[in-house]
Amino acid sequence: MKCMKKDIDRFVSSLDSENFNYLKQVVNIVIMLKRIFELSGYNKIEFCEIMKIKPEKFKRYISGNYDYRVYDLALIENALYHFQEKNLKESIKVKVKLGKDDERIK
Repeated sequence: MKCMKKDIDRFVSSLDSENFNYLKQVVNIVIMLKRIFELSGYNKIEFCEIMKIKPEKFKRYISGNYDYRVYDLALIENALYHFQEKNLKESIKVKVKLGKDDERIK
């Protein structure tokens, strides 16, 4: 797909501050949703169950073409924190420096 830079630039510059901020929030939500979907490893059905949406709304939901409620935002934020915490726990390795007299050092 060809990037429509000029059309996008024209569209963004035509927005007033309220609509620009709305667009920015929707883009942030979409970024979080896609990140959750990738991090979770869940399939579409499992993801929809967690987000409490019908599978037929998945494409609209994850692309930003959806009227998000405060409850949706709470679910999204909770899922994002959950998967970030899970990934952080898996990636942290604690290294302990042992003394010369420790039996485990050979």
